[in-house]
Amino acid sequence: MLSGKNAIITGAGRGIGRAIAEAFAAQGCKVAVLARTQEEIDETIAAIKAQGGDGVALVCDVSKVDSVSEVFQSAEEALGPIDILVNNAGVACFKPFMELSLDDWETSLRVNLTSTFVCSQAVIPGMIKRGGGKIINISSVSGLKAITDQSAYCAAKHGVNGLTKALALELQPHGIGVHAICPGGVVTR
Repeated sequence: MLSGKNAIITGAGRGIGRAIAEAFAAQGCKVAVLARTQEEIDETIAAIKAQGGDGVALVCDVSKVDSVSEVFQSAEEALGPIDILVNNAGVACFKPFMELSLDDWETSLRVNLTSTFVCSQAVIPGMIKRGGGKIINISSVSGLKAITDQSAYCAAKHGVNGLTKALALELQPHGIGVHAICPGGVVTR
């Protein structure tokens, strides 16, 4: 189903991102797995290659906006044109609202929402030029409803869902599908 496609998956060192990378590779997609920790993305690529898949591990902290463009360019040089972007990188800070620091708030928005904006902007011009592509944003049930002690996370994930809907409308004429998946809690490291 994904044979001949190239994908970038952020937050792919573990958890949902790693599972997505492995599933895409099992379907014949070449994957660029991105995360902050070299050891984790190396493990993901090793698992993919052990199953006969292909990909590249690239260290990228998507909260550092300046590095995203360079890393995405490296991914395209290694794989070819990017057909699919999975914005999966995320961080959660679960505290009562009055215990949140401004840093907690800004980190949640930067990693969960701003990175989705920046990473999407990095791939959209190429997708428009080629006449299509897919952007899949991993949101959360916290982006659909309010949950106690998750105000920063809820705000960021509600933002991801709003951005997804707006981009879907804007990019549909270019053959680019934009979707959000809203999983519940997942037990990961």
